[in-house]
Amino acid sequence: MEKILKIDKEKCINCNLCNKTCILTKFCGYKKIEDGAQEFCINCGHCIAICPTGAINHYKIKSVEKIGEIPNFEMTKNLIMKTRSVRDFTGEKLKDTEIESFRKIMEYSASGINLQSIELMIIQDEQQLKNITKITMQMYNLIEKIYKFPFIKNIIKFAGGKNNFESLKFEVNTHKQRKIAYQNGADPILYNAPALLLFIAPDKSALATDDSTIISQNILLASSALNLGGCYMGCITVGCKLLKYKPLIKSLKIPKGYFLSQALVIGHPSFQLTNMPERNHKNINLI
Repeated sequence: MEKILKIDKEKCINCNLCNKTCILTKFCGYKKIEDGAQEFCINCGHCIAICPTGAINHYKIKSVEKIGEIPNFEMTKNLIMKTRSVRDFTGEKLKDTEIESFRKIMEYSASGINLQSIELMIIQDEQQLKNITKITMQMYNLIEKIYKFPFIKNIIKFAGGKNNFESLKFEVNTHKQRKIAYQNGADPILYNAPALLLFIAPDKSALATDDSTIISQNILLASSALNLGGCYMGCITVGCKLLKYKPLIKSLKIPKGYFLSQALVIGHPSFQLTNMPERNHKNINLI
């Protein structure tokens, strides 16, 4: 069996940084990264990332990329302030370069125990997007009807938890206005966005929710830097994950063996935000 990890003795300067950064040597009792790598290495690449001489060869990691200049705090804060929900788009399609940027962000994003299991589907077909809006509206119509029954309401609250229940409650209470908008030709679901991003994971993927949330937020931040904008699609994720509404799941055309973990729309905003409204003051509890 080929060794997972080899150290080039001629390049190694015995700085010991690789052993200081690896969880196997730092917390699991191994003295050298080579000792535990064969059985327990999760291919995170920390040892390669920190090695100053490129002395470590890993059979699953074939290349490295230099980390460039990091934005200062003010620039980072401005990017976060700019990254707000966008619900009005120009209609311009995503460029190939923008989609390639999303791919890079996915690859660079953190992943629990380095599973890197999240995959991305981007739906841009106008007819399919319209159909998804139509089916989601039908789902809301159904929810509106059954929500009137206290027994059904309690089942939803018990099965979905308080936060999902409150979100669903808001959606039901505003559905009357949503129906009026839809009848008048508006898209109150996907907001006529040119692209719907679906973050999918293999069935039984334990960390899919955490990983997909990290990746999707990173993509939204990167989108702001690209003068794009987006909005989370809670109606799509709740419809698939909590309500398991089969017509909606079918309309998304998710491959067999995968499930939807997160969803958002992205496009070119009709306007750019220039001010940040006051937010609730947050206390930090020091213990």
